[in-house]
Amino acid sequence: MNIKSSKNIITLIAIFSIGGLILLAIVRAGSDIVAVDSSQFTLAGGATERLDQTASNGSFSYFSDTTDTKSRGIVVFGDSLLQQQSAYLRLQQKLESRSWSNIHMSAQGCRPTAHLSQCGGPPGILGLDQILEQIKASNYPNPNDPNNAGLTTVGDLNVGLRQASTVIVALGTNDMPRDSASMEQKARRAVGLIREINPGIHIYWTRNCNVTPAIRDAANAMNAAIDNIKTELNIIHIDWLGSCRPEWIHDGTHYIAEGADAYAETMAAGVEP
Repeated sequence: MNIKSSKNIITLIAIFSIGGLILLAIVRAGSDIVAVDSSQFTLAGGATERLDQTASNGSFSYFSDTTDTKSRGIVVFGDSLLQQQSAYLRLQQKLESRSWSNIHMSAQGCRPTAHLSQCGGPPGILGLDQILEQIKASNYPNPNDPNNAGLTTVGDLNVGLRQASTVIVALGTNDMPRDSASMEQKARRAVGLIREINPGIHIYWTRNCNVTPAIRDAANAMNAAIDNIKTELNIIHIDWLGSCRPEWIHDGTHYIAEGADAYAETMAAGVEP
């Protein structure tokens, strides 16, 4: 065997040896890889983890940063309780003081969750389901439309609901009939429409005050309906029921200034990420 052949053999041996070492390192590294559940992670910077149940065959988790949640915005749907004593302006100020931006609101007296209202009233009083259908078609009307008697709006809801991270539904005391099964059907429809428009949005629903006879039956029925579906549909209840007081209600239904301020504060605090 000449010197050149010996060198070739030595080179081949060296190549195979290096290759073997690399393969061994890869195998050892692979044996150290483990599956880590997301619950083992701690979120920094005020981030939160929430459960979203919009998937057709189960649920999945997603992460949202507090800053992103607030900058994407919030939408509030309410009735005369949000209008009177300028509760909607109080709520807007309280949200802004907590660094929320892109705040959108729509409130109207006698507004029900679905189109049948205990108030009757002009055709401009739409149920939340009808409003959501309009937003879905991007034609929610101008607030100055004469059909929208007494309508209060802040911002363009056609855009706002699509971009928002969060929505509050503060409704339920105007719906008829006043039984939990009917209320649940209406709430499911409203939530379904909201998710069609914005699948990843966080949905909050106020737990209605029931401290006077005028609102007790409707409030209890809607509260029971939301309690029944909140886990399934990933709805978060804002507990206004636990905060409201009889002395804050002046006519059996509506709040004095102190009650309106407490109502706004409960909602603003309730959606804090």
